Amino acid sequence: MFNCIDYGFQGKCSPLGICLAVVIFGIAIYNILIRLRNTVKSSWSDIDVQLKKRYDLVPNLVETVKGYALHEKNVDSRGGGFGGGGGGSW
Repeated sequence: MFNCIDYGFQGKCSPLGICLAVVIFGIAIYNILIRLRNTVKSSWSDIDVQLKKRYDLVPNLVETVKGYALHEKNVDSRGGGFGGGGGGSW
């Protein structure tokens, strides 16, 4: 056994005390690892939610682009305007 006077204890450190300290340290480390694992799971879940929201918005974007393309087609088919052809008033 070693002397624990250097650490402020009176007498000698018992093996039971050392084992108890190791067990408490192990429990603390385990709790930290579990908390970190839960944080990572929560972060990935947040990413999944954002990706799902983005995926749900893709059809709306496609419809918007189709509508804009139809509008451009109608504008081009009328002639005139700033397109360079059609003999405007310039």
